[in-house]
Amino acid sequence: MKQSGVFLFILSVFLVLGGIWYFFPAEGLKVGDIATLRFVSFEQTLADLKNGGASADVDSVLMKTHERALLLQSSGDSLSTFHDYLTKDPDRIILPGDDYHYFDSLFVAMD
Repeated sequence: MKQSGVFLFILSVFLVLGGIWYFFPAEGLKVGDIATLRFVSFEQTLADLKNGGASADVDSVLMKTHERALLLQSSGDSLSTFHDYLTKDPDRIILPGDDYHYFDSLFVAMD
């Protein structure tokens, strides 16, 4: 494919996504009784740009990660540390049915 064709394709994808972004209702689209499709609103994005955008406290995230690593190294029982991580930590991996035995068969196969 020529460079102009690739450029036109990418431009058309951006235009379609931009149109969806601009016209998508702020309250979302209800899909039956199952779910509501949500998309960031045009007005909210403009407000974020005017206010300097969203900010994240990177230092606190890095400190939490460092503290978790130190706890894991200092803890004699790494299984309880991982159990706490999988069940209580807000940054945990979400498992189907909150079953922390979900990967046991994988670990047995890898062993």
